[in-house]
Amino acid sequence: MADADPCRRVLTPAEEARLFARDAVRAARASWSRPADEGAAMIAVLVVLAAEAMFPELLSEPETDGAGKA
Repeated sequence: MADADPCRRVLTPAEEARLFARDAVRAARASWSRPADEGAAMIAVLVVLAAEAMFPELLSEPETDGAGKA
């Protein structure tokens, strides 16, 4: 890869898996916002369940100031 940036380091397998999972969760959530067939909906659910098992912090909702706090 002659065009590779020499200042960038190579990602570890865990970092690559986390990036892949984040992209997969994003795509799964996007598929829920539009009509999909039964198979696509099931795959989206399985993607989210797998990501939750491997990287639970990806699915945690960030706390918002004021809203939702007692």
